[in-house]
This record gives sequence, C-alpha cells and structure tokens, in this order.
Amino acid sequence: MGNEQELESRIKSLEDEQEKTHRFFKYILTAITSIFIFVGVLLAILSIFSKTEVSNAVRDMERKFEVLSNQALIKPKLEIFYDGQPISGNTETIEDCSSLTIPLDKIFIKNIGSKSAQDISINIHLSKKLNSIQTAGPNNSSNTSNDWDETKSFIKGYEAHLKYKENISLNPEEFWSRGWNIEFENFSLPTTDSMTAKLLIYYGVDKPLECTLVIHRAKKDK
Repeated sequence: MGNEQELESRIKSLEDEQEKTHRFFKYILTAITSIFIFVGVLLAILSIFSKTEVSNAVRDMERKFEVLSNQALIKPKLEIFYDGQPISGNTETIEDCSSLTIPLDKIFIKNIGSKSAQDISINIHLSKKLNSIQTAGPNNSSNTSNDWDETKSFIKGYEAHLKYKENISLNPEEFWSRGWNIEFENFSLPTTDSMTAKLLIYYGVDKPLECTLVIHRAKKDK
C-alpha cells in the first residue's frame, strides 16, 4: 500500500514537471513568435519610411530638375525699334533726310526677354561702300573708325560691313542707343541717291536679329 502511494506521488510529480516544461516551451514559442511578428512589423514600417524617403528624394530631384530646365528655357529676347516702333524682321524706308544718313539716334535695341543678354554684337551691312563720319548735330562729328570696324561685307548684294567695336550687355527691360548718326560724306555721293543698310544683332541665340533700312536722299528743289 505504501509503495503504491509513493509511485503515484512520483508519477504526479513527473506529470507536474512535464506540464511545467510544456508551459515553458509554449511561452518560449509564443515569445519567439511575438519577436518575429514585432520584427516583421518593424521591417514593414522601416520599409514604408524608406520608400517615403526615397519618394521624397526623387520628388525633390524632379523639382530641382524642373527648376533648372525652366531656367535653361528662359532666354533673352531683343527687339529693334525705329522711332519708337518695333521693326525687327521688317524693312523700313527712310526718305526725309537731306543726305544719306543712318539715323542711329532713332534706333534702339531693347531686351524684352526675362534673361540678360551678354556679348551683343551690332553689325551694319551697306549696299555701297561710301566714306562716312559719325555726327551728333552740325558741330559735333567724329571718324567712324573710332567706334566701328569696317571690312568687306560677306552678304551678297552688300559691299561694306560696319561692326561696333564694343560688345554690350543688356539686362531685361534695358535698351541700347548710340545717339550718333552715321552720315555719308557728300563728295562720295555724286551719283548715289539711295542705299540699303542691313542691321544684324548677334546675342547668342540661333538666329541673329535683323532689320533692313532703305535710305533715300531727299531731292533738292529745282
């Protein structure tokens, strides 16, 4: 009888230990599962944040690229005015002069674009090669060569080429005007009553800005 009770007691003790071991491993398994779930959730959150950061970085780069692209598209735009009217690409006939004169005092070049124009080159091609002077009134004149380089024109139908010696720059809304005229001396005009002047403006764009002046010497009353 005593042995049976002892045996039952030992069996009971083993069952309790087995139950404790089972609960321990169950807790361990639950803890490991929880850790895996936590790590998985953490990785998912980090992945979302990482994707968000990457997306934000990409959007930031796209915005910067767009700004740079827009800046690259902004260009200067020049316009030639004669007597207050735009004449770029047109032909203007001048008939009210007592001699053959290029009235630079009535011509001005304005930057109507949104970007500064640098190294603007001003060129005048003449259909006839004539002796010329710069004038700013009857008592104020100078040699044309002081401000203009004269060479042979490279345009068909034109003989002489005057290039303004200074390259100029114009900010948006700024304008250039010489203020002097180019007048052709009378002794070189015995048989010349008209000439053509082509104004070409180079300022770094694909095509130069241009206009044509057809200048007629006024007839004297008989």
